[in-house]
Amino acid sequence: MLTQAKVTISVINPKQSHHFAKIHLSITKTDPSDAILLSEYGKSIQPPVYQMSNDSLLLLRQKRTLLRQYQKQRVALLNLSESFQPLPLKDLTVQQSLQQMIAHFQAAIAQLKAEINQICQADFAEQYKRLRSIKGISYAVATALIETTNRCAEAWLSRLYIR
Repeated sequence: MLTQAKVTISVINPKQSHHFAKIHLSITKTDPSDAILLSEYGKSIQPPVYQMSNDSLLLLRQKRTLLRQYQKQRVALLNLSESFQPLPLKDLTVQQSLQQMIAHFQAAIAQLKAEINQICQADFAEQYKRLRSIKGISYAVATALIETTNRCAEAWLSRLYIR
């Protein structure tokens, strides 16, 4: 929200500010004193400006998170359906409801996978192509690697500037 509001921010390793506080012999731990200390840190050290993830990466993360949740819910429903199988008397409405929900999640999962694939092919084409060319790397692994490596690259870049 801060970056969307065009507020300049920096992301630093908490150890950096902790060591800065030690150097300045700061022992008070209140929100106002921490805010002053962080402001002084920013003025004197001038850490690099944080660059927010691009929109495609944010969308990819959201879709992959939702996909994982849908897959978990689908498995839970499948397990529930299996647990009813040994019962001598089965409620048809319960069985139909479970089957409808399972089918709904399967369709939603297929749709999300297609959208994730589309984002990767459009916005991370070279990475996606290279990853998919490796034997044994499925689309799911490729998209996970794209998300993770981009997140790690951001974290690494944000911690790179240390004085």
